[in-house]
Amino acid sequence: MRLGYALLNVTDEDGAIQILRLLKAGCDRVYVERSNHQPRPTSLLGAINSGDVIVVDDLSRLAATPGKLSMALGSLPILDAGLVSLGDEIDTGEYLPEHVARIFAAFDRLVVEPQQVVPG
Repeated sequence: MRLGYALLNVTDEDGAIQILRLLKAGCDRVYVERSNHQPRPTSLLGAINSGDVIVVDDLSRLAATPGKLSMALGSLPILDAGLVSLGDEIDTGEYLPEHVARIFAAFDRLVVEPQQVVPG
């Protein structure tokens, strides 16, 4: 089963575009959370079964830091589950460990501020 996860801002996001992208990606069920804080996909993570695939619009919707992303993804290999991040073009298929470096590289692009170039 493909399980989508949409994190929506409480004040200004209706989520239609994000949810539509998840449905177009073949999600059988979409879990929607509204928060102005960090994502807490506990209902999604509690629903994962063997062979399921988590689908997110972007990795930043699943976790706020690399450490929390690691915790969220830690059970996927045990459950033989996969991950798809539409915005980051990550699709682990059936074997998550091959994509770990790519997942964290994509996440780093989201959380690291661009370096300022000082004219020399």
